[in-house]
Amino acid sequence: MTTPTEAESRPPLARHHAIGIDVGTSALKVSVLTNGGLVRTFTSRGYPTNAPASGYAEQDPDDWWHALGEVLDVVFSHYPQITADNTILGLTGQMHTTVLRDETGRVLRPAILWADARAETECRELLAREPSWEEVTGCRPIPAFTSAHLRWLAAHEPEALRRAARLAVPKDDVRQRLGAGWATEPSDASAMNLMDTRTDSWSAPLIAATGASLGLFAPIVASAAITGTVQQLPSNTQTAAFLGVPVIAGAGDQAAQAIALGVRDDGQLGMSVGTSGVAFQAAAAPRPGAFRHALPKTWLALDSTHAAGLAIAWWSRVANLSYHDFPAKIVRPDAPLFLPYLQGGRHGGGAPGTLSDLRATHGAADIASAVMEGVAIELLRLARGVSGGTLGASAIGVGGHAAELPALRSVLAAGFDRPIWSSTRGSAYGAAVLAAQAAGWADLTPESLDGGGEAEAPDPELVEYVAQRIIRYEALLEQLTA
Repeated sequence: MTTPTEAESRPPLARHHAIGIDVGTSALKVSVLTNGGLVRTFTSRGYPTNAPASGYAEQDPDDWWHALGEVLDVVFSHYPQITADNTILGLTGQMHTTVLRDETGRVLRPAILWADARAETECRELLAREPSWEEVTGCRPIPAFTSAHLRWLAAHEPEALRRAARLAVPKDDVRQRLGAGWATEPSDASAMNLMDTRTDSWSAPLIAATGASLGLFAPIVASAAITGTVQQLPSNTQTAAFLGVPVIAGAGDQAAQAIALGVRDDGQLGMSVGTSGVAFQAAAAPRPGAFRHALPKTWLALDSTHAAGLAIAWWSRVANLSYHDFPAKIVRPDAPLFLPYLQGGRHGGGAPGTLSDLRATHGAADIASAVMEGVAIELLRLARGVSGGTLGASAIGVGGHAAELPALRSVLAAGFDRPIWSSTRGSAYGAAVLAAQAAGWADLTPESLDGGGEAEAPDPELVEYVAQRIIRYEALLEQLTA
């Protein structure tokens, strides 16, 4: 059953609707934004991630399509006034994930996810073939990237690659199934690690190095460009109201989350705590570690950890604790220490998920505190890495469901020693914002779209404590990776 969440209480105006569709890692979300200022988000049932071998992570693209049909019906039940004349769609979704289809549109194998770690050897091969990889794309190949997935397929499943006619990330796969065009946009294209981020064009030499062909890839258009209109819907959808609705190119999920948090201008920093944890900073010029943003002439430097909200959800499930049962404050002193690498590291290898410094007096709540603290410390480390230590002086926004946990926010505020504000507005909202702006809604200014709760100032007593915990965290990490 899908669950609507109302983020604001102002009554909607029926004139215009911008709908953001986020093909997430654990579920599909849809945010509806009206020109009256109302935002509602609807979430599908979760869909599974399969691990046919150690380090593998795969999904069935049909699960995304079925989830979309399920949610669109719920959206229409709340907005029966939706028509092709008053609605526009924006797409977003998990970055890097690789979908291959043949000439008939049949999927050739399960999608390889961003969390997949099988292609470490192939990353080294790619860099040896093309030493300029980072200069062209902004990033070296890592197992999370589409570039590495393709090289692995060329080595281990060449028949699937030979039969492939189209390659897409999830949002663009859904776009094609909607009949809304064959296209992608700079933020997701650059996150595939095969686009020249200086020119917003595919790099033919890098694609050739993977063993794939340039013809597999969709044209790259601006994020705000309309790629087509909805021509077909999932078979489990009961309404035809969305037929004919225009669809914009959209953005990768972290670029869309950055839009939702107002991370637009050079130096602005934000974080998201979804299944993964991500820190990102807007940049006015290309630099190492940066993808293209969804905004013109803007880049987004980012780094991530595979298990952030996933780690918190893991302990919630194991200990049978709801988020409301998690401690509101970090437990100290003598608290356990947690390294949140439950799905390995984004760059391959690294430390395992680790719970350390346990005592017989510790209970489920103490470990819950440690998990939140460990996730927050990893986000702090990521943010310092992507920013080069240049954080500015303004409050920092963090999005995602886990960002609602006050103890996690308190560690972030203490670690940065500056205010933190959280927002429930996620990637689907960011995609809806892009769509509304593409439609030219005059009342949707950047100022009106920035949103979040009250900024939480750092607790002076927690600042030194968190600094010492980071030292202990990094010492344990070094021991386990030596």
